[in-house]
Amino acid sequence: MRLPQLIDVVAPGAPVPDLPARQVVGDSRSVCPGDVFVAVPGTAVDGADFAPQAVERGAALVVAQRPLFGLGVPTVVVPDAALALGLLAHEVAGRPSERVRVTGVTGTNGKTTTTFLLHWILEASGRPASLLGTIRNQVGGRRTQATQTTPDCVSLHRALADSAAAGANDLVMEVSSHALDQRRAAGVDFACAVFTNLSRDHLDYHGSLEAYGAAKARLFHELAPGRPCVLNAADPFSAQLSARTPGRVVTYGWDRRAWARADVAARVVDERLVGTRIQLRIAGRELPLFLPLVGPFNVENALAAAAAAWTLGVEAEAIGHALEASQGVPGRLERIPGPPDSPTVLVDYAHTPDALTRVVETLRPLARGRFLVVFGCGGDRDRGKRPLMGRAVERAADLALLTSDNPRSEDPQAIIDEVLAGCVRPDEVAADPDRRRSIRVALEVAGPDDVVLIAGKGHEQGQIVGDQTLPFDDRQVARELLHRIWSPRSSSLRRPRDAA
Repeated sequence: MRLPQLIDVVAPGAPVPDLPARQVVGDSRSVCPGDVFVAVPGTAVDGADFAPQAVERGAALVVAQRPLFGLGVPTVVVPDAALALGLLAHEVAGRPSERVRVTGVTGTNGKTTTTFLLHWILEASGRPASLLGTIRNQVGGRRTQATQTTPDCVSLHRALADSAAAGANDLVMEVSSHALDQRRAAGVDFACAVFTNLSRDHLDYHGSLEAYGAAKARLFHELAPGRPCVLNAADPFSAQLSARTPGRVVTYGWDRRAWARADVAARVVDERLVGTRIQLRIAGRELPLFLPLVGPFNVENALAAAAAAWTLGVEAEAIGHALEASQGVPGRLERIPGPPDSPTVLVDYAHTPDALTRVVETLRPLARGRFLVVFGCGGDRDRGKRPLMGRAVERAADLALLTSDNPRSEDPQAIIDEVLAGCVRPDEVAADPDRRRSIRVALEVAGPDDVVLIAGKGHEQGQIVGDQTLPFDDRQVARELLHRIWSPRSSSLRRPRDAA
């Protein structure tokens, strides 16, 4: 491909040199000789300010939203540089989303579990699939740790091209509100879009719930006509998406109303700490099955995955078999194995008021004994959700242990104080900024019939304090302390719970 042919995608007829089209990049530090540099305005810096460095590194052409003079190479002006970057990256990569079906999943909560389950269903039905998301990226059988929920635009199209080269039929990806607002998925021709739910999150970035919802809605508004648009029948925001998407609406849900009206629905038959028994209905076909997932919100995630798989051509029976055989998602109500007669310990990523409320309201009635919750709130993020999270835990827990999450640049004690402001009885909350110590205390005072939830960080393997990321994995810490405290010898030395 030559440069004129490539640039015609975003600026037809623009005068550019007749040179070979090499790579398209949005980071001036990654430019190699002959590349096209696209200067995307960001929230903190403007890519146009780095155009001279890109030219110094050998950029043959610059694409920007305003004229740039004195660079020594041509500049092509476009109305939306972020969109141009996606379209050009898609073209250079060989239009991979025309060869691999891409399903995008967005929503406040449940994206990771839904994408994991959909990926599992597709693979189990004999359809090779790639996965991009918060926990890991899996492309062509190779797993790598994810650094962002949704990769940058250029990396995304490369992953799509790698998936096509590896013979994948599908790629399932989480699409965050940040990514949609920043056009990181620009150029991707989505085959299916899935909505989980909308509740308060990321208001430090978006400014309002309306702006946050508008960012999420972009995935559905830009869907090609007739493509499946999978919506949560129980979420009020689905009505807005349904009214404005050109896609074909498919609904899912697990409540009584959804059972009567949704395309894919379920009835919860029995809930246990080991899983949930449901009656699944897909397009009139009913299947009894046992989900190895805890809670109605996970039933909802499974239904979202099932609805998407069905629209992609997987048969109902294959979906049911795959869901029954599905494996847990790291850090999503992940059970930490312990010695005999030790408490049930679960680690979860819930870090929004809605997610935390759902988790604690699910676990409270399943605990035969007491319910203990270790939790915190991240620093440099939406402060308005802190008292809401404190109140949610206080309502459900027999003992709330409030600690640090990722304090970042904030004072951990100041964050704790803002969480306590939402509690009716703050003096009864055990507050300690030391997360490891809070986990230890919870495991020491818990009994064999008790349930301990460690919430907020899930799969994360570090704690962000200041500008450092310190090694810290809730699962590893809980496993170590659980065995230390509850091994047979240690248990014989433990004080009675009443004396703790």
